[in-house]
Amino acid sequence: MISVNLPAIFGSAVINAIMERSVRMFGKDGISEYDAVKALKTAGLMPDEIERIAKGMSNQSIEVVLKSKLSMNKLLKENCTLRVGSKVFEVSPVCRKKIMLKIHWLPVYFATAKLGEIFSNFGKVVRVTDEHFTFDGYEIATGERRVLIEIDAEKIEYIPHLLKLKCGAKALVTMYGRPPPLCLRCHTIGHIRRECPDRLTAAKESFADTPTINGDALSRQSVVQTELPKANPAVQAEGQSPELSSEQPAASATLPAVQEPVQLESRGRG
Repeated sequence: MISVNLPAIFGSAVINAIMERSVRMFGKDGISEYDAVKALKTAGLMPDEIERIAKGMSNQSIEVVLKSKLSMNKLLKENCTLRVGSKVFEVSPVCRKKIMLKIHWLPVYFATAKLGEIFSNFGKVVRVTDEHFTFDGYEIATGERRVLIEIDAEKIEYIPHLLKLKCGAKALVTMYGRPPPLCLRCHTIGHIRRECPDRLTAAKESFADTPTINGDALSRQSVVQTELPKANPAVQAEGQSPELSSEQPAASATLPAVQEPVQLESRGRG
């Protein structure tokens, strides 16, 4: 497969007049062109008010271009949620993106609804929920919270990476594919933990301080094992001069005395 990397779509590549009257429809269970037309009819829009319907890479979303801003305003006056049978579709302007934020590290007693108030300063909060897992058919909430927010594309970069509370608690804010990353070691933007300059510097300093033997670095454990025990003070042997005993190791001063050979008496034959 041959792929070509191109710059982002901006400037003359963007037709603002079309973007201003375009919406994105999202269906969790999938959406087709026919679903989109049926859903728009429930909002009072007729097929002759639709200029284009385009599907993207995902079968869960579709983009619709309307013929006039009047039709666009009529659609957005609705609840931004359209229903066709059992299917539910969320509608939002193409110039605004819906992003799911994941909030970590919050205390268990923190009110989840309070996050809606916090993130309303960055865009339109669609919903705030707790994350759950299922065990033996029972749903149990975790400490992570989710915030679905609708925001202008150019304002995504202003969404914070960390929430700092005056009580000292911190909350990490993540979202899929957000550049640039946040380092969880030094809390600066632009790299991740394993590429942190502070971590690399500390590792280099630790390596520089490591003792070596013949140029080979020793671990702390090997250094301990190669330390020789201190020699015990020499024991002065009886009848030995002090000068000699002070220079001889303890082992040489405590050697047992050599015994004289014992001569056995021979018995004569009688």
